[in-house]
Amino acid sequence: MGQGATTFDVVVIGGGTTGCVLATRLSERADRSVLLMEAGADVPDVASLPAALAERPANAVWDPQYLWSYPETTLNPAVRGRILGGSGAINGCAFVRGIPEDYDSWGLPEWRFEAVLPAFRRMERDADFADAWHGTDGPVPVRRFARDDWHPLQTALYEGARECGYDEKADINAPFGEGVGPLPRNDPQGLRMSAALTHLAPVRGRPNLTVWSDTVVSRILVDGDRAVGAEVLRDRAPVTVRGGETILCAGAIESPRLLVGSGIGPAPVLEDLGIGVVHDLPGVAENLRDHPVVKVGARCDDDAAHPELGEPQQVVVTYTATGSELRADMQILAAPEWRGNARDGAPASDFVLITTLELPRSRGRLRFERRHGELTPRFEFGFLDDERDRARYRDAARRSVALLESDAFASLTGTCISPAPAEHASDDALDDWVARTLRVGQHSCGTCRMGPDDDPGAVVDAAGRVRGMDGLRVADLSIVPDNVRGNTNATAFMVAEHIAELIEEGR
Repeated sequence: MGQGATTFDVVVIGGGTTGCVLATRLSERADRSVLLMEAGADVPDVASLPAALAERPANAVWDPQYLWSYPETTLNPAVRGRILGGSGAINGCAFVRGIPEDYDSWGLPEWRFEAVLPAFRRMERDADFADAWHGTDGPVPVRRFARDDWHPLQTALYEGARECGYDEKADINAPFGEGVGPLPRNDPQGLRMSAALTHLAPVRGRPNLTVWSDTVVSRILVDGDRAVGAEVLRDRAPVTVRGGETILCAGAIESPRLLVGSGIGPAPVLEDLGIGVVHDLPGVAENLRDHPVVKVGARCDDDAAHPELGEPQQVVVTYTATGSELRADMQILAAPEWRGNARDGAPASDFVLITTLELPRSRGRLRFERRHGELTPRFEFGFLDDERDRARYRDAARRSVALLESDAFASLTGTCISPAPAEHASDDALDDWVARTLRVGQHSCGTCRMGPDDDPGAVVDAAGRVRGMDGLRVADLSIVPDNVRGNTNATAFMVAEHIAELIEEGR
């Protein structure tokens, strides 16, 4: 189909990680026309990267022109990437898989670890490991910083962790063990490799593949019980796009928002919003999952040491919290924290140990309200509702303080300032500190979760097909029933690779 065509075999909504991968894989069949639509700017190749992304590739980019930003009153704002490549184009480049139990616990044979491992291997080009767990010729480059190239802060984290009794783990993505080791990253030579670059860029010349950037989807079009396309705004003009199949890849916030705005969701929610019920689907926007984050902050006594801390996160600690029945349920990273970032009257740190609760017990939900005629999401995370989560965070804070007190951190002349001694003197004081400093990890998922046929809360089946509708799938992190014990971008790549495989198998 040409650029002016408005009818396609497959319409993919959302040009983030999963959208770029799916458009690439589905357009491999020359007789299938594919349209990929992205609300943000186009990135056709490396040379087209905006300066904000090309000049600061190591850690997450917070330039508002490349973000969907969702104000959150109780925590930090949730943000997602609004550019071709999505959040994978603006994130911190960690490429951590999670562990086999994560995928096995989803309860679907098609998504057990042994079933998805081929997709992980197929997409990877790992520079450091070539074995049964890793791929070496895929489109996504994965590397780890050599120890000689670690910044002083990263060296301190590694040596401090070993001093405190954590095992060494050279390959965090290997499916066994835990400990401290180099962080897998998808940024060779410091260049963040989003799916727009790894998958989509090499195939942009396919005559059956069309990419529309700066295109905002208003709603999904439904005829009876079948999705038939979407209404969009392109160049501020309304356009109707028809599709033999419509695939939502807009992420764990925008995918449920688009479904609800199109009348697909829980009937009581739709009725409260004044939206006509097209399809009553109770699970939409439920089961909100994320990784809550707490930063333990330190101040360098010697100001001259701060510029030497470096910026990229190069080392990661994974461990099982004391008393937890969930293996490898916590993660610690280290990063500089420029003093200008302090807020809410908190003391300004020079660096932080970022402690992440990888598998919280709490389950939240999204709710929507109308603002200026638009549906705006309201986040109800439910973080820390469960005492087991609070106990894991007390344990994490105390472990982080112990790391800062190790001999390894003495070279940075660091002093822990948050939590202050009085704030970790008792469980109650530490609970209060955690509640005040808790932040969203920007790893939202689960809001259109998949499940077996007898699961009343499942929105989609194992192949991403929306329950009770034809011609409509969801294929992004919103379909995973629970989060993974690791950063989520690698799993997003895998989800799209695996859904593409399932689509072809069921063709």
